[in-house]
Amino acid sequence: MKNNPNVLLKLFAFSSLAVFIVSCGTNNKKGAPIQTISPNNSSYSNNSTSTGYHRVQAGENLYRISLKYNTTVANLSRMNGISDPSQIKVGQTLKVPGGSSTAKYTPPATSSPKPKATNQALANMNFSWPVNGTVVTNFNGSTSKGIDIRTAPATQVKAAQSGKIIYNDYFPGYGNLILISHNANNSILTAYGHNKDVMVRLNQEVKKGQVISTVGTNGSNQPVLHFEIRNNGNAVNPIPYLRK
Repeated sequence: MKNNPNVLLKLFAFSSLAVFIVSCGTNNKKGAPIQTISPNNSSYSNNSTSTGYHRVQAGENLYRISLKYNTTVANLSRMNGISDPSQIKVGQTLKVPGGSSTAKYTPPATSSPKPKATNQALANMNFSWPVNGTVVTNFNGSTSKGIDIRTAPATQVKAAQSGKIIYNDYFPGYGNLILISHNANNSILTAYGHNKDVMVRLNQEVKKGQVISTVGTNGSNQPVLHFEIRNNGNAVNPIPYLRK
């Protein structure tokens, strides 16, 4: 679905898309939530040097590698003694869990305390989970601007709160991206990445819980929904603001 250029200019002015572009840059030392992926990018071949190791290829960062091995940036950093995840180099050999892209990742225990909500305006939104599944990548504010929720392929994606569709198109690194604005000045947004069958159109008003798409796949061909909450263009940890 193509978007009106004027609408996109307003979107860049009022929303977080400008932040998306900066964060997706390959030279950004903070890394990207999901890096730009070309369908024919050869770096998505199996780059394991031997069991339990991965050789860093051009264009890769720790987040992208963590998706390949079904783990997290924090886990890879811990395994390799990395203090700054943005400073890995092409050709560097990293320890990885299992040494296979089919390695299993065990998510954090559900008994871990839930972070506290700190923004009352966001808390009042009472966002709901867009899909049921397992959080396989948590928010950290730098390499991950939201959460990745693994679920069954083609699972229905639902609007986390009522609002208006202000972006509905392909966006580098996010695949088919849907942005929903939840207030008049577009300062509170939710973002839904890696959609497959999109069921909404630009400027459409949607209700909380309304099906907006189905779950597609990420760059590692995993059925994952990438979900973000943005406040005045800044990504926040979605977990405290999602209804239990």
